Amino acid sequence: MPKTSRRLTVHPLTLREVEVVRVADLTPGMRRITLGGEQLREFTSANGFPQPAFDSHGFDDDIRLVFRHPGRAEPVLIRPIAIRTAVELGVPELISRNVTSVADLADRTESDDRALGKLLRYLHAVGILTETEPGHYGLTAVGEVLTNEFMADTLHPAGVIGRERLGVHGLTESIRTGRPSYASVTGQTFADVRAEQGYEDRYLERLAKFQSAPAVSIAESELLAGVRHLVIHSGGADAQAREFVAVHETLRVTICALPAQADWLRRDLPATIPDEQQRARVGVVEQSVFEPGPASDAVFISRALKALPDPDAAHALRRAAGSLLPGGRVLLIEEVFDTGALDEHDGEADLLGITVHGSGLRTAAELDSVITRAGLIRTTTHTVGWGTAVHELVPADTH
Repeated sequence: MPKTSRRLTVHPLTLREVEVVRVADLTPGMRRITLGGEQLREFTSANGFPQPAFDSHGFDDDIRLVFRHPGRAEPVLIRPIAIRTAVELGVPELISRNVTSVADLADRTESDDRALGKLLRYLHAVGILTETEPGHYGLTAVGEVLTNEFMADTLHPAGVIGRERLGVHGLTESIRTGRPSYASVTGQTFADVRAEQGYEDRYLERLAKFQSAPAVSIAESELLAGVRHLVIHSGGADAQAREFVAVHETLRVTICALPAQADWLRRDLPATIPDEQQRARVGVVEQSVFEPGPASDAVFISRALKALPDPDAAHALRRAAGSLLPGGRVLLIEEVFDTGALDEHDGEADLLGITVHGSGLRTAAELDSVITRAGLIRTTTHTVGWGTAVHELVPADTH
């Protein structure tokens, strides 16, 4: 059951530039750092969107700090690999449980004493570990982060994100060929990985955690006005369906999913949508985005095209539009690469996309080309929630 199944108060996600204005040590183990800056007030971000003033009243509010990396003359290649190795071996988690000596850590991780000692010594040198006494190590504040479930899942090669990111090791091949290299690196395509029920369960559970807030914004907007039957193609479809049927009392929802995803959805729906009457209006059918779907007033496609090459993405949109009832529309959410405001995170996602799927992020112009190729036109673009763009598409021959 997704953790987001309970109602949350969600503040707009806003990146603010602040500076340290005061530092005070309250106790030997606690330091108060006071931040200040103009962007704690209302301001307009670089992309032209107005941003609200900073507001935080909850004791458990989630706030992330992003630090600029000091300039370096050359790239650091060993550090990320060493950190990933430590996470894969389970070293940070073991140290957090008071397994601190090189000998005990080597025994618990089934590693060579001497080789593991070299890894721990390096991690001490770069500030991940601290040597509490000869041959014994503890975690620094930075090292503690590696015990976080989200971070460990990202770094561990068996984690949901970590396993997907294995594809980046084939980047050279993908750049030379323009094709995915994931199978060359791992021995199987990422589609094969997604077909493994255990991995798919964890993959969808993770996706569902982030779907509730944007789904609420869509449900409370005018996007679903007049829609009696909605078909969904999305990784977080159950959490989205919950919010849609809660707001629209006569809406029926059909979730289209491949077998492994459909299996998870059927098991998860009772927990995600506990209200039996609302759940009765949500169905799951096993089919891909390439197959003709049930007749509907609207088809909602969320981030399902980024893994597809342009011809396949256009075909998927064409299939979706082909099942629309008269006056129906396709509602599309798809991330695009803003070449006018280059961002490292988007750049990483773009490179990962080509190694895993042979695709990557599209620019706005490339997405327009796919839409046109599908025989559709965009009638309008709605902005909901935290700035999510929802494109409303209709067949060109009916507009």
